[in-house]
Amino acid sequence: MKPSILLFIQCYLPGYKFGGPVQTVVNMVNAIGDRYNFYIVTSDRDFGDEHPYPAIRYHEWNRVGKAFVRYLAPEERTVETYKKLFMETEFDLVYCHSFFDPRFTIFPLFALAFSEKKKTPVLLAPRGEFASGALAHKALKKKIYLILFKYVLIHFLNCSFHCSSEDEQRDLMKRLGKQKRVFTALDFNTQEHANESLPGVPEPETLKIVLLARIDIQKNIDYAIKAVGMLKIPVVFDIFGTRHDEQYARECLELAGKMPSGIHVAFKGPIPHHEVMRTLQKYDLFFLPSKNENFCHVIHEALLSGLPVLTSDRTPWHELESRNAGWEIPLDDPALFAEKLEAFHSLPPEQRSRMRHAALQYGIDVSNDPRTFQDNVRMFESVILHDSRQLQGKE
Repeated sequence: MKPSILLFIQCYLPGYKFGGPVQTVVNMVNAIGDRYNFYIVTSDRDFGDEHPYPAIRYHEWNRVGKAFVRYLAPEERTVETYKKLFMETEFDLVYCHSFFDPRFTIFPLFALAFSEKKKTPVLLAPRGEFASGALAHKALKKKIYLILFKYVLIHFLNCSFHCSSEDEQRDLMKRLGKQKRVFTALDFNTQEHANESLPGVPEPETLKIVLLARIDIQKNIDYAIKAVGMLKIPVVFDIFGTRHDEQYARECLELAGKMPSGIHVAFKGPIPHHEVMRTLQKYDLFFLPSKNENFCHVIHEALLSGLPVLTSDRTPWHELESRNAGWEIPLDDPALFAEKLEAFHSLPPEQRSRMRHAALQYGIDVSNDPRTFQDNVRMFESVILHDSRQLQGKE
């Protein structure tokens, strides 16, 4: 009989505006949904939307691909709802795709801690939330909850942690202290990729740059706009993504309106996931000077689209330059990013074409890396098997 995983995440299919976390879970369910029963608890609407999805059924499990999904209206996302859900559902593991999400991590954990199933294993995936830049947002609330979790809640629960990179594991240890059970397993990634016979690269005229990410201070959108504004070449810079922070989005729009002649910055809004690669392929280069990333699916999707990538040194993508697929640069000098963009623009077409093919190959190699599947399955097997044995020993 397949083990059952009860997974909590703020947004899921058919939504797409929440970005990478949704795609992480979609890819995971597609990859190992034949090994595990996935029961996903999520919101009844996409991120930022006022109205629910049109065709969902409430108070029951909806079949979505290989998973079963329970959609909760805003008034249902309570500790009491989760207590009832835990009583009614059979599961072997609770898996939360956040550490600080109040409605889809903290409330379920409190409900579990005071239920008859409190010894059931819990796997927490912080998704980059322990990086210093992420912790700076709503810092006081997060500090209070960290203290509560470290000194109270963790003693009621049977917790393990899932980190997507060694950098994320170091951040976790720094904030929570040494934990007994921490697993590092790369996020399941996209398998689709561009045709290997990429179109030729024309003589460089206008440099077409794309950024796809939520409009949020962690993604450093204002920094990207300022760097592009330093260029002395004609540029089209299109930014796709959901506005997660309205005040920050307004600041970025104001910056975009002050660009010098010949530089055009446009905000295009969010796009469904099935349109991402087709959209990215229309551009010359992907630019995301993020403050922190635990994986960053969109960088992988840019590579799979045949786009060289320019990013910060705060992502797990550390082989861009060695693979001739782009660059990672420290954030302390935006002029360095502008210099790299101009240098890329000045490359002859054959060199830019080689970079496009190198980017595509790098993306394909990551997709084909068997360690992602092996490490994730090993993590789930270890947590579920280890803790079921522990429970049997106590009976």
